[in-house]
Amino acid sequence: MQTGFFRLVIGDINDMQKFKNKQIVYVNSPYNIAEKCEVIDYVEHESSTGQGVYKLHSIDIKGTFGATENCIFATEKDAHEAHEKFVAALVEQHKNEIKTLKDLLEFPLSHCLSCGEEYTEYEAQKAYRIRANELTGLILEEK
Repeated sequence: MQTGFFRLVIGDINDMQKFKNKQIVYVNSPYNIAEKCEVIDYVEHESSTGQGVYKLHSIDIKGTFGATENCIFATEKDAHEAHEKFVAALVEQHKNEIKTLKDLLEFPLSHCLSCGEEYTEYEAQKAYRIRANELTGLILEEK
């Protein structure tokens, strides 16, 4: 009887998977957009958020890592579209922080707008340039 229960539980976990083992998917992370990967396994409720985690093998970079379903996409196009949507929302969020000239002057004190590569908040830079133009009429060029 336990064997049947075990199959039922495993079947339920497999049914919960959006992506199947050996499937090629595209993953968005803070470091890469649409990274091509192969699904290796699915672990139910392994992440700190209580979501299931997919164990993935990167075909592009040659490594193994885990990711939740919200950053995994079936096509490269879907991954790029999701990233563009995420960036647009983040720019809007930053723009909403800047409503006055005082906000504009204080914004760089709490955001990394410099050219520090992985530390630079590019979305914050874009929002800052947009609001600077709207509030002052100045066009800040990208460097």
